[in-house]
Amino acid sequence: MAGGFDFVDRVIEAAPGWRVLARMRLERSDPVFSGHFPGRPLVPGVLLCEALVQAGARLAAGCGGDGATAPRLALRGLDRMRFRLPVGPGDEVLLEVWDARRRRPGVWRFRGRVLVAGAVAAEGDLTAVERGTAS
Repeated sequence: MAGGFDFVDRVIEAAPGWRVLARMRLERSDPVFSGHFPGRPLVPGVLLCEALVQAGARLAAGCGGDGATAPRLALRGLDRMRFRLPVGPGDEVLLEVWDARRRRPGVWRFRGRVLVAGAVAAEGDLTAVERGTAS
């Protein structure tokens, strides 16, 4: 989705219009770890936010599927975003997104959190805009 990268590996649960639970898995060889950080690779926080936006697109579409019919969203803003635990290569990351609301045409707002081994690694409110929308 974003620049050709779809971080959502699989949708695990979907309650259309209410909640999506998706999975993201990154291996040590993935380019996101190049230089971030040598000897202790971590997923950059902005990529966790992008993954939440991609899961949010599936929720916005009400599809919960492979994302083919989901709107193409771009991250526009973060509110109360907290990064609580590091996420590294090999971690199975769950992306939970709920409370999607269209604020105005082309602009979405939703809540999301990143879970690793059952613990909250990041959470907050995200605003995304449909690509091609000048809102």
